[in-house]
Amino acid sequence: MPSRRQLAVVGLPLVALAAAGCALLAVGGPDWATVAGLTLVGVAGVGAVSAVFYAVGLSEDRERAAQERARERAARRLAADTRRAMRGRFTRRRDHGGD
Repeated sequence: MPSRRQLAVVGLPLVALAAAGCALLAVGGPDWATVAGLTLVGVAGVGAVSAVFYAVGLSEDRERAAQERARERAARRLAADTRRAMRGRFTRRRDHGGD
């Protein structure tokens, strides 16, 4: 999840756009004011949806990275355990049963 500062940096301009659009729609002036108001509200909505998808993507990336680190730690632990278990098993013996 993004930090509060990141949410404020993205969220406040979107809220301002939506508020400006609502104000233009509330005034109910000429057609251009209605079109401008709908445009501002629409841009704010698209920005909000984009910000949500971005936040979800970031959290998935962090989760994937954490899983990869856990997998690497488990592999290193398994390799170390295997080396410890195999230590001394394949030592060369000097007496070959010969003369």
